Amino acid sequence: MARPRRTVTTDQLADTLLGVAAALSSKLSHVERLAALCRSTVDLLGCDRSSVFLRGETGYRGRANHGNPPDIVPLFDALDIPFDHPGIVEMAASRSYLLANDPARSPLIGPELARRFRIRSIVVAPALDAGELIGFLTAEYNEQPGSFSPLESSLVMGFAGLVAMTAAAERDEQGRRRGEQELAAREAWFRTLTERSYDVISVADTAGRWIYVSPAIKALGYDPGEVVGKAWVELVHPDDRAAATAGYARVLAQGSGGAEFRLRHRNGSWRWIESFGRNYLDDPIVRGVVANSRDVTERKQLRAALRESEERFRNFAEASDAVIWITSPSYQQVLYVSPAYERVWGRSREKLSGEPLTWMDAVHPEDRPRVLATRERIVEGGTAHELYRIVRPDGSIRWIRDVGFAIRDASGRMVEVGGIAHDVSDLVAAEEALRGSADRLKSLSQRLLHVQEEERRTIARELVDQLGQLLTALRLSVEGLHGRVGDELSLNIDESLALLDRILGQVRNLSLELRPSILDDLGLVAALHWQLKRIAEEAGFTPQFAADPVPERLAAEVETACFRVAREALTNAARHAGARRVSLELRRRPDAVEMVIRDDGAGFDVVAAAGQAVAGASLGLLAMRERVELLGGTFSIRSAPDRGTEVRASLPAAAAATAKTR
Repeated sequence: MARPRRTVTTDQLADTLLGVAAALSSKLSHVERLAALCRSTVDLLGCDRSSVFLRGETGYRGRANHGNPPDIVPLFDALDIPFDHPGIVEMAASRSYLLANDPARSPLIGPELARRFRIRSIVVAPALDAGELIGFLTAEYNEQPGSFSPLESSLVMGFAGLVAMTAAAERDEQGRRRGEQELAAREAWFRTLTERSYDVISVADTAGRWIYVSPAIKALGYDPGEVVGKAWVELVHPDDRAAATAGYARVLAQGSGGAEFRLRHRNGSWRWIESFGRNYLDDPIVRGVVANSRDVTERKQLRAALRESEERFRNFAEASDAVIWITSPSYQQVLYVSPAYERVWGRSREKLSGEPLTWMDAVHPEDRPRVLATRERIVEGGTAHELYRIVRPDGSIRWIRDVGFAIRDASGRMVEVGGIAHDVSDLVAAEEALRGSADRLKSLSQRLLHVQEEERRTIARELVDQLGQLLTALRLSVEGLHGRVGDELSLNIDESLALLDRILGQVRNLSLELRPSILDDLGLVAALHWQLKRIAEEAGFTPQFAADPVPERLAAEVETACFRVAREALTNAARHAGARRVSLELRRRPDAVEMVIRDDGAGFDVVAAAGQAVAGASLGLLAMRERVELLGGTFSIRSAPDRGTEVRASLPAAAAATAKTR
């Protein structure tokens, strides 16, 4: 059943307006005033509910209402209507009320809000402040069917104007309160600033007499009360008074200005002061020149030291043969490059400063990717060394050794990239020549060893084949004299035969020492085994031998080097170590042959022995190492006093060679 329309009389309207005026003029809070407007709207129109929404940070939020049932209150408090809501946008544009007697179909309300808030009819009137939408007032029917007439809607519009007035008044009141709070805060801030600042804040009159001086003046040894009333120029160094007085005159004439001068400390020393003043003589409150002064003595000393340091750096850089350079971290700006750049690169520093990329353009194309990668490593925070070539404008090539590094500030942030570049072309050429000389020397050494072994083989063969045969023939001839001479000569013949036997034995031993035929005839494994047993029999130690099968003959140089190294190591163990047990192992690796000789003898200091070998006192150790390394192998000795010795040699298994080619 529809609610009968209520007629608003003039008296009712007058009474309502009087009540509203009383409420607005009372000491009610802002929210209570808005609630009174909502209550007056319901009383005047006879509707069920009225609400006020005001602009917030994210949308329009409910600030006051009258007539909301308890179950609607939480929904009302949580409602946040966005600024871009279609109904809000329409109302802001039209600056007039919106009426929805069928709210479920209205774009302003919609079925969801109509259902949740049980709205049957609603009028929404804008609260405008200087034409700006700051909120709106609603009047609703929700308990029983009803509708609003144009007149009633106009009345809601009028109450919405009162909402705007109330909001504006509250805003002004808040502004006033904020102004008072800000003023109090600024006063407190100024007191804190002046009373606790390290800078001296002062106020002086036109004659330069101090009216006020902050407590920071104590840093100069004075109390504020001592200097107030005095002319500040009296404390200025005599040599600086003219400049300081001229600066003060500029402040009086132009309104502001600054100066640096020395001020006398209470202890008699002089401190550099940086002062900036502003003329407030016409200000009715200040009536003086306000100056902010600070002690900059340490800063000036640091600046002087910095200038001196920069001068030393510049003198060093300009006298150096190296190219000293500094760039931005991106390498897009050259901050400094020393004069040596023009001599080494053959290009001008001015062009490099204007075109930083020409530095990289000069790098040899083959080296450029490597240099770029090095630059990236420096940017990542490291120090990088690089050797590269540059191409000078005349086409000549120079070798550059460059050391780059990151330059950081006190916080560790990289602010610049620096480096030192040396022209090492002569050094590179010398190294190339040295490497060539070393290669030639290595080839010569290999040739000498080869010739030596060939001579050993020839001499050994001659000793056995010729001298041995002659001595054997001589022995047979001497032996044939028996029976032809008397007993006395027979005794001499026996002594001669014994002497010939000794000579033949020594010839055979000498032949074996020079070049045992077993190495050429039977190969490395047999020769090593024979040599170990032979030396063990002479020295009296227990031998141990182990060898991997060698399916094919190794290169002659490899077999000879292994045999000679083994002979030297075994001889050392026999002569110097006093070993009881000596082992020899020969192992075949995929691309190498490894020989290890161990003894349990006295051992020795390897470092000291190596030094003696270099000095020429122990050539055996040096010869072993050189034989192995000449063939591209590795050689090592591990030993210590009373700990025995291990000799290890690893040689590349070069192409096999048959016995016939030897």
